[in-house]
Amino acid sequence: MGGHDIKRLLQTVQARIKELKGDKFLREFNDQNESLIEYISELFELIDLGTKKDNMDFSRYPISSKGENHFYVEEIGNVEVDLPNFVKRFKEIHAALEEQTDCFYHHELKGDA
Repeated sequence: MGGHDIKRLLQTVQARIKELKGDKFLREFNDQNESLIEYISELFELIDLGTKKDNMDFSRYPISSKGENHFYVEEIGNVEVDLPNFVKRFKEIHAALEEQTDCFYHHELKGDA
């Protein structure tokens, strides 16, 4: 599961959940992580990663190593980002993932009831 391609990482997690826990648990995972799945889908509609699928440098640098602007830099100047929406979505994602990791830790690893 190496690399930084978050879409591929999500797909790998989903495949492993389905394999280990079944379709019902996968549906629950997808429902709980709807914001995360939507965010990744929207992001990958904008990103042109070309042949290097794990190059996620756009999130750190406005210009690629080839001197090309990433998708959100069309001209010199400010780029508007809806920070309240960004913060809200990541709080939702954090809460859902924290709940799932707690559940996994206590029920699967420790065997708590």
